[in-house]
Amino acid sequence: MKPDDLPSDLASALAALRAEREARRQAEAVAASAQAKLSDTEALIAHLQLMIEKLKREKYGQRSERTARLISRWTSARRPCDRGERG
Repeated sequence: MKPDDLPSDLASALAALRAEREARRQAEAVAASAQAKLSDTEALIAHLQLMIEKLKREKYGQRSERTARLISRWTSARRPCDRGERG
C-alpha cells in the first residue's frame, strides 16, 4: 500500500490491518502446505531410489561379488592348454 492509499479513519485502518494479517496467515498456511508436500515428495524419491538400488543389487549382485564370480567362471572355463597345462 502506498501512503496515499491508507484509510483516513481508525476503523478503516483497523479493518485494513486485519485483512492484511489474514492474507499473511493464509499465505503462510499455503507455504507450510507446500513445504510439507515437498518433504513428502523428497521422502518418496529417497525411498524409490533405495528400492531401485536394492533391485539392482538383487538382479546383478554387489559389484565386487559379481566381478569375483565372473573371474572365477572365466578361470574355471579356460581350457587346460590355455592355462599352460599339458595333458
